[in-house]
Amino acid sequence: MKTAALALLLTLIDQAIKAVIRSAPVGHVFVRVGSLAEITHSTNTGAAFSLFSNHPSLVTGLSLLLMLALAFFVFGRMRLTLPARMAVSCLLAGGAGNLIDRMFFGQVTDYIRLLPIRFPVFNFADILITCSIALLIALMFAGKLETDTKEAKKSDGTNASRAKANGTKSGGNMR
Repeated sequence: MKTAALALLLTLIDQAIKAVIRSAPVGHVFVRVGSLAEITHSTNTGAAFSLFSNHPSLVTGLSLLLMLALAFFVFGRMRLTLPARMAVSCLLAGGAGNLIDRMFFGQVTDYIRLLPIRFPVFNFADILITCSIALLIALMFAGKLETDTKEAKKSDGTNASRAKANGTKSGGNMR
């Protein structure tokens, strides 16, 4: 429940920032931080790095399907550690923030432009998506993505006794 609350809070923050950005015309520069970055109103009809820009309906449909599949799979099937649940909450919030833009505005509102390098303009939701994927990959390689806590509670005494005798985790999950 806390992870859903985190996802909702982050989605609301993303949408609040974008509402302020959308209050100005596309191209308007709100703030410039020297020669490092600027906050400017930009839009994008495609996916990451403007992929499939000419097919916004396809991007919206695929985004919705991926969000639903991720939510079902992660919250319905996997036993994630707390850091992994937080990362998934951020991933879902970022995906939801951009999906809301696509569904209600036909495009994603972007606003962070890095000036010293040629890089696509991005937004808070993109940061959430990128950082959460990086964290999930790190957790996966560290073996800290899933927990066996629920499995150990569910297993019967025979499996728990056998696991203890063999020096393995109960339930046979050796990941």
